[in-house]
Amino acid sequence: MKYDVPYYVSERGGGIGRDWNFAIASASTRYVTIAHQDDIYESNYTEEILSAIRDNQSRKPLIAFCNYTDVVNGAERKNSLNAMVKNILLFPFRIKKAISSRLVKKQYFR
Repeated sequence: MKYDVPYYVSERGGGIGRDWNFAIASASTRYVTIAHQDDIYESNYTEEILSAIRDNQSRKPLIAFCNYTDVVNGAERKNSLNAMVKNILLFPFRIKKAISSRLVKKQYFR
């Protein structure tokens, strides 16, 4: 391994939800990023995401999202169907009051 970073592979399968839970359970750190085999992280990813979390500490964030580019058949695609769906689902949270609104979260994630 080039950077001596451990990686974990679930033997169970069962879909993305089970994969995410496995990844989080495997972590021994305060923060976790879940990467797939085709994910590419920009060099400033860690600094940017930690800055966003620190800036919102008063709201006690549980999860942080960032923009991304899908890699499909070796080519980068910024406007993939996955990216569009994610942006639509996260749109209400572009309004700062919605970020900390229990009502919005309950309606949105029930």
